[in-house]
Amino acid sequence: MRTDLLRKQADNYAYDPCGFVFIDEPETHLHLEMQYQILPLLTGMFPHLQFIVATHSPAVASSIKGATIFDLSTGDVLGDEAAGSSFSELMQDHFGVENEFSNVADEIIADIKRIVRLPNHAQASQQLLDLLAEKGRYMSATLQLEVEAQLIGLE
Repeated sequence: MRTDLLRKQADNYAYDPCGFVFIDEPETHLHLEMQYQILPLLTGMFPHLQFIVATHSPAVASSIKGATIFDLSTGDVLGDEAAGSSFSELMQDHFGVENEFSNVADEIIADIKRIVRLPNHAQASQQLLDLLAEKGRYMSATLQLEVEAQLIGLE
């Protein structure tokens, strides 16, 4: 911010410092879209600075190409593959999240698995319909489609 102010005061936007910048958890208090934009913005404004960032955000971790990502928990080093990874893949592989779904979705998935194992297909179909009616608002479109596919399979 100081560099940007100095550039404006001097009316010299060519001033481009070099060095290191350490940022701990830049995602704190930022909307998800801004988390995805913060590093490209900073690296674009200051191309001669090296940014060393500690983050728990897959949006920040996957936001720029040419980054080296070091996973402190596993010791793994990632390159550009993080920029092409989905948030759910990063959350599972590097942020310790068990799967890509919320706890609410996990419970619904467990209910679906239990229901489709019922020997009485008519009863299973009715329970799936009840599940859709009761908890459909908590299901993603993909999960709702899965329930509907299970219903078709039971017919």
